[in-house]
Amino acid sequence: MLTILNALAAASARAAPVPADLFCVSSLARLARAAAGGGVGGAPVSHPCTEDDEVGDAVAAGADAAPAPAPSTGWAAWGRLTAALGTRPAALAVALDADARAIMAELEAAARGGARAALRVDARRGAVVDAVVDALASAADAATPRPTGPATLSVRMTGGGAPDLVGRAAVAAALAGAGAELAGVGAASPPPPALFTFVPTAGSVWFTPLTTPSPALESRYRAAGWLAAQAVAARSPLGIPLPPVLFARLLQGPAFEPTLEALADFDAGAAAAARAAPCQGDGAYAAAAAAAGLPACTPRHAFPVAAARAFLVDGVAWQFAALAAGWRAGADARALARWRLTPDDLAAIVGGDPPVHAPALRAAAMAAAPAAARAPTLADVPSSLPPLPPLRKAGAVPRGVHLDVRATEL
Repeated sequence: MLTILNALAAASARAAPVPADLFCVSSLARLARAAAGGGVGGAPVSHPCTEDDEVGDAVAAGADAAPAPAPSTGWAAWGRLTAALGTRPAALAVALDADARAIMAELEAAARGGARAALRVDARRGAVVDAVVDALASAADAATPRPTGPATLSVRMTGGGAPDLVGRAAVAAALAGAGAELAGVGAASPPPPALFTFVPTAGSVWFTPLTTPSPALESRYRAAGWLAAQAVAARSPLGIPLPPVLFARLLQGPAFEPTLEALADFDAGAAAAARAAPCQGDGAYAAAAAAAGLPACTPRHAFPVAAARAFLVDGVAWQFAALAAGWRAGADARALARWRLTPDDLAAIVGGDPPVHAPALRAAAMAAAPAAARAPTLADVPSSLPPLPPLRKAGAVPRGVHLDVRATEL
């Protein structure tokens, strides 16, 4: 609202007409959602913010040469508002919530991205990821010219004895089903191989370290990255708790630094173990180095940072490379950067708040852990405690003893 009032003041100072769109909304976030649905009237205009100096990523060659589609009436209303403010999206992004910024990033990518192919996915329930893998392979083999922007998702869900789904309902169902498959908690029998492992101490999933690469697994990781990008574009979550550090790597690229602080943000327990390992004896230190995938001769002073790098980067290099390739094919990095989507924003949008598959992942991790390593539950307490001695009646209080009862704080 403050931004709208500033716009009114700016228009008054310039003796300029006040855009009618200012009176149709009560906040910028509401305008963003209206723009997504074309709910604010007006004639289409070009987007006023075409500068590229806010983004460090280079634009794909030839992308600007493609003819941009006419923006929606809602997008035109947003263009008039930014023109009235005399500002850029990066300055307005701070007034939007994460969902609204994702809407604006997708609308801007659609308005400037040139020809965007509609990737059709005919998926049976319980086999969404395989259908996406096939569709991506078909798109990669398509004849030139290829689209300059990310492909858009078109889904038709069939099978399972339920009515067929199309449109946004099909996209939401496909993304939720794909998340269950990627985490290995889907209803398919036999279940597909899980691409992520739940880390109970972090409350999120991560790549399985030291997994042998294969073309089939690489294709599934590429599909996972592409599906994550589609979840952002559609604001329909996958439902799995992907950590913000994963999206930090996707956004920062080679500039990402796998520091001990980055590991602590993901898993405080793993970071504490990495700090404590150099203080242990030779045998325990060698075991910690082996568990981290490091040679036993790793200098003790360098162990914490080396362990963080091994866990976040080196130990999952091929998995992340495949997932990042799928992400780049489905996301517009320039639009995400212009609208200031942070790693925490993307993790919340892709995972959902809360992630619907997190309870099943946690239960599966608890069931797979040895019984001795599990924390005792309330049902285990009676059997784990020794029996109480029988109650005895207190004897008489001796003469001269004064009993004083006082409440104390525990």
